[in-house]
Amino acid sequence: MLQQRTIKTITRAVGMGLHSGQRVEMTLRPAQPDTGIVFRRVDLPEPVDMPIHAQAIVDTRMASTIGVGNAKVHTIEHLMSALYGLGIDNLYVDITAEEVPILDGSSSSFVFLLQSAGIELQNAAKKFIRIKQPVEVREGEGKSLKWARFDPYHGFKLKFDIDFSHPAVDSTGQSFEFDMGEGNYMRDIAAPAPLALPKTWRCCAPMAWRWAVAWTTPSSWMTTRCSTATACATTMSL
Repeated sequence: MLQQRTIKTITRAVGMGLHSGQRVEMTLRPAQPDTGIVFRRVDLPEPVDMPIHAQAIVDTRMASTIGVGNAKVHTIEHLMSALYGLGIDNLYVDITAEEVPILDGSSSSFVFLLQSAGIELQNAAKKFIRIKQPVEVREGEGKSLKWARFDPYHGFKLKFDIDFSHPAVDSTGQSFEFDMGEGNYMRDIAAPAPLALPKTWRCCAPMAWRWAVAWTTPSSWMTTRCSTATACATTMSL
């Protein structure tokens, strides 16, 4: 049995929101089996809980945003990637503003926080979504076409192709492939910093591979193609 996981002790971080510039305090707390990942806005007059699931996503422009009613939490993708990379199933995330702190701009700082708190196995089996037949979504057409596709696979593999029509991207390659069962998450996914083109720097967002690791299922092979630097997010949760 693959056991669910949480953290052993409470851990905290203080930082700034990437888009909002707001100071935010974040507290990560252990949770019971089958709780899932729950964001909690503790700065509001009445704290609001936002459990993570696909329907919780309310916006993917420039970042992944979840919401319940008028309460929202922006830029959750770095933390969600770290949680997935370490196999954390159950956690409370208390924050004092509307955006997760950006910290060093990668997922590695969140990995460090989680590892410092310790990871605890729980007496409950992990739950998975198994892809039994291809699933594909498309948006736009021509040069603006973006698409994502899931194929059945015994494991979890990602492949991305990007097309930004920019010399820096053209000269360094436009494709990336990662197998979660064989690759090094810390080196290949968590550590790289966001990519942004100069024209989008003021409102840049982390790129698609970290988004995908945060949101896809471990029983699939996912391929995507993006044509812009800010519009390639996949929102599918466990």
